[in-house]
Amino acid sequence: MVELFERCLVPCALYAEFWLRYAAWARENLTANDALAIATRAATIFLPRRPDVLGGLAVLLEAEGRLDDARATYEAVAAAADTPARKAFGGVLVANFERRAGDAARAEAAY
Repeated sequence: MVELFERCLVPCALYAEFWLRYAAWARENLTANDALAIATRAATIFLPRRPDVLGGLAVLLEAEGRLDDARATYEAVAAAADTPARKAFGGVLVANFERRAGDAARAEAAY
């Protein structure tokens, strides 16, 4: 299956949905480190400005307990926003993360 996903990514490397599906599949069928490696490759090499890909990476980091890295990634989504809609998306991601992390003051500040 890994080979199939990798072959599909050759012509479709700029489509976020393929990377997100691949990372989700890897999380279910391989290891969490494999899923993180896939999401990191997508977010740093192929689609560094896509907030959905960065958000997917942050979710995986958060699930693995790497809260500082997840916080930095969520904040990068908010900081890289170039439209009001993306800025709102990034702010909501940060606020929801801080709420889940138990820091109400940071969650309020993100709104």
